[in-house]
Amino acid sequence: YPWADEGQNQIVAALVKAAGEPIEMRPGCCNYFDRNPFDQIDKTYRMALQVKTLDKCVGAFSRLCPEIETYPRTFTCRGARSLGFEALVHLANGLDSLTWYITCMEEKPEFFERSVFAAPRQNMWLYKEYVKLSGDSVPCGFDTPDYSAAIGQWSPNFCAPASATGIPYAFGRGVKIGTVLWDFSKFRALTDETLKSVLAGPVIADLPAVRELVKRSLLPAEAAELSHYRLSDSTESRPKACATPQGGKLAVFKRLDSLSETSATHLSYAHLADEVCGGKLPVLVEDPAMMAVFPRVFADGSFATAVFVNTRIDEQEPVRVRLRNLKGDAARWFALWSKDQKPLTLPVTRDAATGDALVTLPALGAWSGGFLAR
Repeated sequence: YPWADEGQNQIVAALVKAAGEPIEMRPGCCNYFDRNPFDQIDKTYRMALQVKTLDKCVGAFSRLCPEIETYPRTFTCRGARSLGFEALVHLANGLDSLTWYITCMEEKPEFFERSVFAAPRQNMWLYKEYVKLSGDSVPCGFDTPDYSAAIGQWSPNFCAPASATGIPYAFGRGVKIGTVLWDFSKFRALTDETLKSVLAGPVIADLPAVRELVKRSLLPAEAAELSHYRLSDSTESRPKACATPQGGKLAVFKRLDSLSETSATHLSYAHLADEVCGGKLPVLVEDPAMMAVFPRVFADGSFATAVFVNTRIDEQEPVRVRLRNLKGDAARWFALWSKDQKPLTLPVTRDAATGDALVTLPALGAWSGGFLAR
């Protein structure tokens, strides 16, 4: 599990020594059902944390592939749709290959053919293209502090629906553009020095976390007033950012998941996060959308790929997205479950003021998506 690095990494070291070469590993974190698709988002964040821990074993692995399962049965556990998008978001978060573990031999082969096997059969071309086009890029987004001192080996229960705001989170490998703080009970054991270091940079936080920081005299009382219950859609009622005493910048959200907000306030979440980190989000959704975004960047900071998942049961109409540091004047869209299994070339316009690329994504089906590449 994510922060069980002492025992886990000792086992890894012993296996590598016995094998005389790097080993393969298949990290996992439960969630074998598709009744709540956000559980798969939660799982990919937890597995990203595991990858971060495993990376402490430098050179130990030849392959890290995610656990994608239907345990202990298939029919009532998983369907092809959730298996399809789960595989893509795991690749986006730092895993480098795929495995499916399909149990329950009581079903007829025809059932598997038209159900769970459809995910790898119809989307393998897309997964291969994603790995190839992502190359040696890494995820980019807001990271979490190391909570291991506070809660041991288990990762904190991050609010997975917060992904629907379009704010990218990179809890594993990758480029950290800021820190997210939530649930004061989880980081209560973090030292003041650790939190001061966090608050010296870009931070987004929920209201309970900010109240704890105020209680510990790490933030002024006014910080807790930046987020409040909003009944209107005026700009004055939306969450705002402020400077921290430690020299950083803080955005406060009543809730990280923007539950029960207007379209304009929901859209302001990602834009405020972008303001806090100095305009460094690789991808910024410009129209209201309940969409999870998983961008990757190359070592020079240029845009590599970005996975988009529509996180609601309705179709997501076309939306504009802003791509930072995109080389070239064309972008290709690779859609899950594409019938012709070919990318769609999308026109790119440039923001005259910033040079950012503006692309309109096609409509996305319920809990489906794809990825953009240059």
